[in-house]
Amino acid sequence: MVHPRLKKVEDGYTQDWEIFRIVTSEIRGLPTYIELDTICNVEDIYNIIEMLDAKFEMDDVARIQREQEARQN
Repeated sequence: MVHPRLKKVEDGYTQDWEIFRIVTSEIRGLPTYIELDTICNVEDIYNIIEMLDAKFEMDDVARIQREQEARQN
C-alpha cells in the first residue's frame, strides 16, 4: 500500500521519474538538472540510470547480508 502522502506526490508530479532519481541521488558527481538538459543525451541518462540501479542492488544485497550476519551472532 502506498502512503497517502506519497500517492499525492506521485499523482501531482509531472516531471520524469528517471530525471528525479538522478537529480536527487546522494551519489556525488552526477549531472545537475541543467546539465542533464543541456549536455547529456538520452544514452547518457540511461547509462546513469543503469549505474544507479546497480548501486541500489549492491547496497540492498549488502544490507541483507549484514542483517543475516547480525541474526547469526
